[in-house]
Amino acid sequence: MATDSYTRVFCTATHRFDIAPHSSNPARVIVTGETMLSRPQLLLRRDIVRPWTREDILLPCVARGHPLPSIRWYYEDEARGRVDVTESGGRVRVVEGQLFLSGVTTQEAGHYLCIANNSAGTDSYRVNVQVRDRLSASVEPSLQRVDLGRPTSLTCRVSGTPVTSVTWYKDGRPLPRLPRVTTYDRTVHIGQVAREDGGMYQCLAKNDEDSTQAAAQLDLGGEYLTLFSLLNSLTWFWNTRMAIDE
Repeated sequence: MATDSYTRVFCTATHRFDIAPHSSNPARVIVTGETMLSRPQLLLRRDIVRPWTREDILLPCVARGHPLPSIRWYYEDEARGRVDVTESGGRVRVVEGQLFLSGVTTQEAGHYLCIANNSAGTDSYRVNVQVRDRLSASVEPSLQRVDLGRPTSLTCRVSGTPVTSVTWYKDGRPLPRLPRVTTYDRTVHIGQVAREDGGMYQCLAKNDEDSTQAAAQLDLGGEYLTLFSLLNSLTWFWNTRMAIDE
């Protein structure tokens, strides 16, 4: 009210271990009491908002003016033009003039327009919502057995954008550069599988803000598997024989 103009207000706090009260610096209340028409003036603006997928975001739209401005939000659709967000429903709604987007996906990315309007005029601002999709990866096939001398390939499947780099590792170390091992478009190709090719292969996908990794196992078959099985059988035989002899 106008009678509150220039009132000095302050807050006081006490603590159970300190009986002396402590007061804040005084603040002054100034009531302007606008009676003449004044066009809306937006007080808060955000040019770019970059949430991760499935995050909740609140876009402010606060305006002053007389009479009190009404707030409308629109989504600028390339195909349909300017669309009132209240028609979208679901995860998009307006709460006391603020635009609330719940669990955003890449479908909600784009430009949103806030318009404050009263009988004296309008004011507006546009905010660009850039939804970032977290990276995830998998290696296909995740498990395979390949005979010695045979070719094979492993592919790193990455979802999410952007992907600035994909790096391959074997058993936790950078994939060695060999004439028979080539990488192309997120795929590792081994022309002729050798004994040292068996093991765990990992791909690491990155961008400036996120990273992800996945792994796959390459086992050796054929003659190597037969020899490995024979060695296991002989080991079991001798261990059993020694136990009997004791």
